[in-house]
Amino acid sequence: MLGSHSQAAADAAHNTAGSNDLRFLSGGGEIGRILRSGSGLPASMQTPASWPDSIKTLVAVILCAKQPPMYVAWGNGRNQVYNDAFIPILRQKHPSALGQPLFDVWHEAADELLPLVDKAYGGEPTQSGKMEILAERGGRLEPAWFSFFHAPVLDANGDVIGIFCACNEITEQHLAQQAAAATSQRYKDVIEVMSEGFLLLDEQYRVLEMNAEGLRVSQRELGQLVGRSLWELWPGSLGSPLEAAHREAMLERRPVSVRHHYTAEGYDNWVDLRIYPVPEGGVAVFFRDINEPIRAEAQLRASEARFRAAVTAIGVMWTKNADGEMVGEQPGWSQITGQSAAQYQGYGWTHAVHPDDVQSTVEAWQRSVKSQSLFQHEHRVRVQSGQWRLFSIRAVPVFDADQQITEWVGVHIDITEARRTEQELREADQRKDEFLATLAHELRNPLAPIRTAARVLSQPDVNAASVRTCADILARQAGHMALLLDDLLDISRITSGRLELKKAVVTVRAIVEAAVEAARPGIVARGHHLTVSLPDEVIELDADSLRLSQVLTNLLNNSAKYTDPGGQITLAAKATPDGLQLAVSDNGIGLAPDNLAGIFAMFSQVSSAIDRSEGGLGIGLSLARGLVELHGGRLEAQSRGLGHGTTMTVHLPDSLRVNRHSGEDSPARGQLDGKPLETGLSILVVDDNRDAADTLAMLLGMEGHRTATAYNGASALALASQQTFDACILDIGMPGMNGYELAGHLRATAAGAQLLLVALTGWGKESDQKNAMAAGFDRHMSKPVNPDLLIEGLNDWVANKRAHATTPDAGFSASAFSKL
Repeated sequence: MLGSHSQAAADAAHNTAGSNDLRFLSGGGEIGRILRSGSGLPASMQTPASWPDSIKTLVAVILCAKQPPMYVAWGNGRNQVYNDAFIPILRQKHPSALGQPLFDVWHEAADELLPLVDKAYGGEPTQSGKMEILAERGGRLEPAWFSFFHAPVLDANGDVIGIFCACNEITEQHLAQQAAAATSQRYKDVIEVMSEGFLLLDEQYRVLEMNAEGLRVSQRELGQLVGRSLWELWPGSLGSPLEAAHREAMLERRPVSVRHHYTAEGYDNWVDLRIYPVPEGGVAVFFRDINEPIRAEAQLRASEARFRAAVTAIGVMWTKNADGEMVGEQPGWSQITGQSAAQYQGYGWTHAVHPDDVQSTVEAWQRSVKSQSLFQHEHRVRVQSGQWRLFSIRAVPVFDADQQITEWVGVHIDITEARRTEQELREADQRKDEFLATLAHELRNPLAPIRTAARVLSQPDVNAASVRTCADILARQAGHMALLLDDLLDISRITSGRLELKKAVVTVRAIVEAAVEAARPGIVARGHHLTVSLPDEVIELDADSLRLSQVLTNLLNNSAKYTDPGGQITLAAKATPDGLQLAVSDNGIGLAPDNLAGIFAMFSQVSSAIDRSEGGLGIGLSLARGLVELHGGRLEAQSRGLGHGTTMTVHLPDSLRVNRHSGEDSPARGQLDGKPLETGLSILVVDDNRDAADTLAMLLGMEGHRTATAYNGASALALASQQTFDACILDIGMPGMNGYELAGHLRATAAGAQLLLVALTGWGKESDQKNAMAAGFDRHMSKPVNPDLLIEGLNDWVANKRAHATTPDAGFSASAFSKL
């Protein structure tokens, strides 16, 4: 490593051992010259030729090495000889230190050096940690950090006669570690002063970190949280939107937002959460208690990731010195204001603040600097575009180990848009409250006859006619509630851009006939006269026939509701140069001119028509418009005023027309006659709602299937270990072991590969379906389940199983459930 010169010196020292040859001192620059002259050395060292051979070899090596700093010490006094590289470390102690006892030279560091030297003399090489030394650099004294390696020096008999030391400078590494620690502390301080709660979870949903605001909201101590599962700490989250949101963010690695009213474990809090996957695995959760008066401000303090990412997401970061002056490079401030470093230095940053806000800002800032306390303020800043924007400012002092302020760290958060949209937020809240009141009303309406029918069925002397009547009531009201939920899910998918059209070639006549058939009961019940006008030619469209029929059904039902009994309703279709028009007209109550613009808004119900309404959430027309727009068309409303009827016109683009005439629509796939097959299935129904589990098992039993019920995951596994099932219908949102976990356990059993698993849940989002498939389910079904489709799917699966009975190795898919 030391090169040919070092090797030559070592060879020379070896070849002249025991003689008066001093050629081993031929290298070494300044130290070599001193040693060769012998001047200034102790008497015991003035005859280098008599030094031990191993010492002479090492001296020759270190003299020829320019780096690193090294020394050799031996003899009773442990006298040291060092190389030129060691001189800057010794500084003024050189040259008098040459040949002197080690601890006479380094008496101030004896406590640190003595253990290392003693170990080396004991025959054990040692490596020190980190030692700070003032070293001479370019005529100046600078702090430097070194680590020291000590090794024993042996004579020919293997006895330790001295030590060898090599110094490794680690100043750059030490300074880099200090800078990294300061940066980490700075961002931790920023997280701590956030007005939002911050929670970091690992991939097992265990708590890693929580800031002060999070601890305040959760009413916990940090020691009670770290290392424990989210579900263990807040069991009320299981089966709730909170659990679904956390699992969606964790499994799909994408941000998820949720608002939830948490009322378990003594809490009664409305909270907003935003959950983000983090690169290290796990998720970061930013949450706020929106019961507090600071709700509007808290919404602006959204953080997007840990440390610097969090600061970047919520605003612009800047730093000031201990005296409160802006110094150094401030790229964030320059980015928003356009000021150069020369312009914002000191208090120059105030020139970017609105003149009317400068005095209050400076006074508030100087009070915080003087009191060394948290700074909070708002003022207007001129941004690069020349606009005045309103910012919220927070800053916190950073202290060193001696509790002295080293700097201030702050953020500017643009709250201009928030102030502008406060009125919109209030209006949105009002519409939400109105919608919730309407939803409650619509759900109570079917609940009354359902409750009455259930009471009748519970009577011991109920007759067959009453049973049939009650069954019709239950089916009809359950269908009504299912339609409400379907409308809600459809409008949610449209507004979030997740509803996909299933296009196929279909005739306009088929679309209209399906809509008329669906709307006919309401029209007939009110004694209306319906006229349908279709063009003579066969018009085919490449469209989603189910969705277009749904649009026309909504328009026909709307006309039926708001037209006096015995009214006139017309559905007319005609081709136009631009495409196709489908118009539904009535002679009902009509619309005032000022109501036309908002009739398609979400949850809209015209005040003049509310007393004529027979139910609904006010989303039918909004849903219809969304479905039409997905086809590239538009929906318009016209009315000559109150009492003059209404016309709703669907305009579909010419691009939907196809240039072929296939005649009749393809016949539907043949279906079973609804009778149970000779051999039914053995089915396990699992739901923590006992009524839901028992009634579904009863229905399946009436269809010829053999059923068993369980009300939690543990009971289900116990039943599965005692008997073999063909299919399991599992609720997802169960306490303790949820449906996803239960599905995994069932798949792991010997018969699990051939088991049909159906997820039954109130969560119907596309992500919920993906989660069910990922957990091992064959099919995902949303509550309330359509019993006819469920029974049909099971019967088809039985038929498939019986058809493959002669091929034991064949697997049975769940394709029969494709319509669910």
